Amino acid sequence: MITTVEQLLSALDSLPHKARLRYTAVTAHRLAARGELRPLLTALDRLGPYERRLAALAALAGGDSSHLAARLADPDPVVRRYALRGARSSAVPDRAIEAAHDNAPATVRADLARLLRDGSRPALAERLLLRLRTERGDRDAALLLPGCSPEFTSRMLPGLSGAVAFEGWSLLARRHPAVVLDQVERELAALTPGQRNGWWPHRANGIAAALPADPARVLDLLERYGPADLPGPLHDRLADLVDAGPERVARWLADPGRHSARWERTPSPAVLRRLVEAAPPSLHRLAARWSHRGAFPTMVRAVPPAGRAAFLDAVATAARHPVPPDAVLALLPPADRYARVRAYVAQGRTERWAAYDLWPTLALLPPAEARPELLAAAGSGDADDRALAWRALVENAGYTAAPAELAAVLDLAARRLGNERDPVRRSALEALTALPAPLFAAALGGAPAGPAGRKARDDLQLLCRNALRARDCSPATRTAVHTLAVALLNTSANDELFCLSVQLMEALTAHTGSVALTRLDRALRPGRERALLEAVRPWLDTAAGRGDHAPLLALVEAFGTRAHRIPELQERLADALRNCSDGAFAGLAAAWLADPATRAERVAVLIEQDPSAAGTGPVLDVLAADRTDLLDHALADPPPTGRFPAPGTPRTLPRFRHADRWLPRQQRNAVRLAEAALADPGRPLDERAALLREVAAVPGYGYELVRRYADAEEAGADTTALVNAAAAEDPDAALRLLLDRAGTADAAAAWAGADRVALHARPDALAGLLQEVLTRKSGVKVTAAKSAARLAARHLPPADAAPLLAGAALGTAAHPDLRAAAVAMAPALLPAEEAWALLESAVAEGPESARRAVLRSPAEVDQAHRSRYGRLIVGLLATADESTSQFVFWTLSDWSAHTPAVTETLAEIVTDLASPLAWQSAAEVLLGIAASAGPEEPGRANAAAAVGLLHAAVARLLAALATDAPADSDRDGLDLPARHRLESMFGDSGGTVHRGLCAPLARQLAGDPRLTGLRTSLLVRAVDPAAPEPELTAACRELVAAVADRPVLAGRCAEQLYRRHRHASRTVQDPEVPLAAVRALSAAGQAAGLFAAALAAALGPGLGWPKPWTDAVHSLRHHQDTEVREAAYAIDLTAE
Repeated sequence: MITTVEQLLSALDSLPHKARLRYTAVTAHRLAARGELRPLLTALDRLGPYERRLAALAALAGGDSSHLAARLADPDPVVRRYALRGARSSAVPDRAIEAAHDNAPATVRADLARLLRDGSRPALAERLLLRLRTERGDRDAALLLPGCSPEFTSRMLPGLSGAVAFEGWSLLARRHPAVVLDQVERELAALTPGQRNGWWPHRANGIAAALPADPARVLDLLERYGPADLPGPLHDRLADLVDAGPERVARWLADPGRHSARWERTPSPAVLRRLVEAAPPSLHRLAARWSHRGAFPTMVRAVPPAGRAAFLDAVATAARHPVPPDAVLALLPPADRYARVRAYVAQGRTERWAAYDLWPTLALLPPAEARPELLAAAGSGDADDRALAWRALVENAGYTAAPAELAAVLDLAARRLGNERDPVRRSALEALTALPAPLFAAALGGAPAGPAGRKARDDLQLLCRNALRARDCSPATRTAVHTLAVALLNTSANDELFCLSVQLMEALTAHTGSVALTRLDRALRPGRERALLEAVRPWLDTAAGRGDHAPLLALVEAFGTRAHRIPELQERLADALRNCSDGAFAGLAAAWLADPATRAERVAVLIEQDPSAAGTGPVLDVLAADRTDLLDHALADPPPTGRFPAPGTPRTLPRFRHADRWLPRQQRNAVRLAEAALADPGRPLDERAALLREVAAVPGYGYELVRRYADAEEAGADTTALVNAAAAEDPDAALRLLLDRAGTADAAAAWAGADRVALHARPDALAGLLQEVLTRKSGVKVTAAKSAARLAARHLPPADAAPLLAGAALGTAAHPDLRAAAVAMAPALLPAEEAWALLESAVAEGPESARRAVLRSPAEVDQAHRSRYGRLIVGLLATADESTSQFVFWTLSDWSAHTPAVTETLAEIVTDLASPLAWQSAAEVLLGIAASAGPEEPGRANAAAAVGLLHAAVARLLAALATDAPADSDRDGLDLPARHRLESMFGDSGGTVHRGLCAPLARQLAGDPRLTGLRTSLLVRAVDPAAPEPELTAACRELVAAVADRPVLAGRCAEQLYRRHRHASRTVQDPEVPLAAVRALSAAGQAAGLFAAALAAALGPGLGWPKPWTDAVHSLRHHQDTEVREAAYAIDLTAE
């Protein structure tokens, strides 16, 4: 029985890695049962990294919670992981976990947060959250939210939501779905519609994780605050939403007010089928929205055949245009399909469409109608036309689902395509691959169909052989033949078709000299591997006889992991390894060792056959990862004699990513070999740099080697190596080395690595190092100081980082770039007063780069600080240059909901005729804010205030225009600048004015006759064809009244009305509403008649010219006014 460290280490010395772990665990369990484990753990823990890791494993296996509790914050990540595993399954006390947080590095704190996030210790998680929020800031505190109770999380999440990482929302939502949805609703309610599209992707993974718990509530959020395009995580959960409310999903997706991308992502076929089966009332409108997408045929296919014709009619009515026929008409029952196709073909002939545009549709007809024309086209002198015609011939036979028709086409193809061009043959063969496998098999198994008396399978064989023998045979043609052969191999039920598939595969391999690299493990049905091997065995034997093993490797690669279970392939690989050349050995060894279940035993066979094989890459990889007991052979110096490596070839070194599985002596020997390779000037510099980065991760030995290279001239690689080595070895010392480079040319690379090392450093050491850099008077490059500022903001508590950054950036000698970097970090450090001082100083004193760094969107600032921060943004307009001011204007719309000063400042800029600021930008933002919120939207009070300020600004400009005072001048010297500003703000060529603001603004302008043109322009934009009938009629009447006795202006307004609304038909839900307005206008005078004609011309084509609309136009053509009649006659009633 093992009782001492020496006995244990001696027993483990000859075992591979997995066996060592298993032996250690079994031994620890037995010693723990006798109460003798503690002395062994104590002795092991006093030794090196290898022994300390064994001690942690033994403590875990033996259930020694006190040993594990003391190592929850161990700098060695392996030891720490064992301790954390034990904390989940054993009685590690809460106080040990709390103590582990004392001065713990960021990586340790993150590991401890993962320990608590399962909710097994909610009281501890809540205590630690409050402590860490005070000591470390919101980011660390937010990591613990998943492990807290729902009530506590509900209280804390509003204040910590900005600190939850993007990837953390999904876990938090799985633990507390209701709490997350509450927070989501609060955040969405506080956003304006323009801000929501950018918000959804940041919270989509959390909403998707909470969705299974309450899909109806998520649907409610989509309906009230939904984005234009559904984010990916929610798209993946559409099935749950459909189950919860199919009509709500269909209605939301089909909503014409949802301005999604034209090629928005559509649901998966399974979700579409589920949606169609539910048959919600809005399904037709949704199908109409996607009638140009691949989702539409899927939806039609999900409808029972008897109802598909009616479904297509409903979709065509909802879409107000004919549905594209080729993709969906083939899914209709034959009687319905033929009638629709004949009508469509007749329309094409009447309108003189190109013949090739009709062939795919013609193929939907019965062969007796379609085949004569398609055969004539197949004899065309144009090869492209012939290719299209042959494709249509094959598709025509497929649509009939009659094996005899397909056999007839195969007979035609075999007789007529022998001497054709490759693109024509390829088109026919690719069309054959798209046919249903049962139909194909039935046609090939039938009686002879053609005048030559051949069977269909003979026709196919002749067609494929002719294609392969042709001089112009292309890779696409060979792929089509391969696809047909595999399809036959999968579906053939009789010996003749099986032989045909084998013959095609033989012909293909004989022609190409290799197995096609199609993934056979995906295409070939299980159980058919032997048949395929039967086909290619002669070819494999021939290649092996001449020492060519490339075909065998190609076949193994094509079979993928299925090759592991094919004995013949494995035997061929083993035979090839015994007889192959040195150059082919590595590839064959990699294939033979690919099976994880057998590689450990097989690599021992290779080493026994030839010990020098340990120096080849594939063998060495297995030794380093699995058979560590044999690794000493590969690390011997000198290496074993034999075939490998070839003379003059550098020695292959093991991959160091598995170095933690090796014995200490193996690690030492591997590092010694790596050191020799690094000193070899014959090796390329990039190879040596990569080797140094790899060897850095070897416990103990790697770090010492990297430190020796820290001052080497080839410094481009050792910084990264130092980062790799520092994680578990000595991050504080590594940071000191990086600090010494702060004044060198390698400063940027050093501080990029320091950002990673800082995650492993203890906070007190990190704070001291950063303070030294930021306060050093000389010898520190600006790039290093900027990186130090970023490190402080990222890795120190805000209460510590803010004074440090303020002290470095607010001094008179501070470099402008350092100040800008510090200001950019300041928003993350709020509410520290030093952070506010940085921001306010940047706004008031600059430099300009610091002022630009102040710019943020509200989403980047915590909710509690947005009002004060918004005032800073507004203050930039008074101090920043013109370029920065333009950026400020672009952000003010978002800030207006949080800071009333935004709209007040904008109104002042617009009305100050002597202001040097860009009043056009101010006017555009003010108009946008005024229109940004509806009656139930967030920011309604802000929008109402903006509307009031807008009208007040207009009143001031009107007053300036009315007085015609000398003050009515601006810095550009424009004539009548007040009028110029009104025209720029509200004219057709000016900014965009929301429709809801147009009529009130027009009424405000009514008092000045000089602005009648501008007023009528606003009234034209106030007309909404999709509005309810009373609102639409009132808007039209107001426009008519405004142009009374102004026939020229009325004509101009009619043209504006047409241009403005010629695409508005897509938003019209009920065509009877605008039709009633047209009829009402038709009964009045000239101006009203012109407006009626303009509305009819704008909306009629998009609505498909229903009969009531054409009747209205005919009525206008008999209007009492000549101008109206002429305008009505100019309308084209056939336009679409």
